[in-house]
Amino acid sequence: MVIKENITKLLQSALGSKGYMFRVVDASRSEELFQEINDRHARGEIDAGVYDTELTPNFEPAPDLDFQPRSIFIMAGPSPPISVTFENEARSFSYVIPPTYRYFSDDVHPRTLLAGVLGPRGFKVAKARVPMKLLATRTGLSKYGKNNISYIEGFGSFYRLEAAWSDFPAPSDAWQEPATLDQCSTCKACQKACPTGVIGPDRFLVHVERCLTYFNENKPDFPAWIDPSWHNCLVGCMKCQLICPANKQVKDWIVDGETFSEEETRLILDDAPREQLDDATITKLENLSIIEYLDIIGRNLRVLLSRDAESF
Repeated sequence: MVIKENITKLLQSALGSKGYMFRVVDASRSEELFQEINDRHARGEIDAGVYDTELTPNFEPAPDLDFQPRSIFIMAGPSPPISVTFENEARSFSYVIPPTYRYFSDDVHPRTLLAGVLGPRGFKVAKARVPMKLLATRTGLSKYGKNNISYIEGFGSFYRLEAAWSDFPAPSDAWQEPATLDQCSTCKACQKACPTGVIGPDRFLVHVERCLTYFNENKPDFPAWIDPSWHNCLVGCMKCQLICPANKQVKDWIVDGETFSEEETRLILDDAPREQLDDATITKLENLSIIEYLDIIGRNLRVLLSRDAESF
């Protein structure tokens, strides 16, 4: 136990020096995570389309690893919204990419830091494709808001999660019932701010199948019932986060991102495939961690520019 405690202190120091927080549970808890997701789906609380396209493909209950996992780490690091500028028709337009989209850089990636401590001590680390938000709330790392987004004290909802398997035995099991922010019991700010009615009064779990983020991260075109004026980000949505009292201390925290020239903007608006973009444009998209959305950000940008052009 002394050895485990010493390693835990080293992990706290290594991850904490970069602003990260973490929790760790026994690897067997993964079965409960996936069972909870499946049970919610069976009860009809998770839309079948969302379950099939968003959850099932992104989770891996039984990973093929070269070691026997003994623990799961869930780690969180600060991730502010990013302002991205597009030059179009001699004007500049800036749109936000919400928290969580931008990847951690390799040199300060939480798994890199984790491996830097555990590796020299004979333990292995691998990416874990598990329900990270559920794991974070199940370990007490974060708390749910009424909008089903989770919050961490000091970060608000402006953070990104990463999970990892390891053969390092968990010093203790942080497993617990998920908690909700105290103020959510009386506050209805996010419910009123959501333009699509995702946050209903009938249940705690939001109606993801109506979420603006769900539609603007995927094809095909937007349903006719979505008002163009509701769009507020290049991808994703910030309506419920910006109005939330739990984000009062961080809501103005935003960093400047890339600027796309007239030519780059035109190519994006024309849905140009990757092979038609030059290296500089691809690098910008990769720096913003939205290269995977290349086939839909043109559509999203057309809606935003069309909306804003009317204000001139």
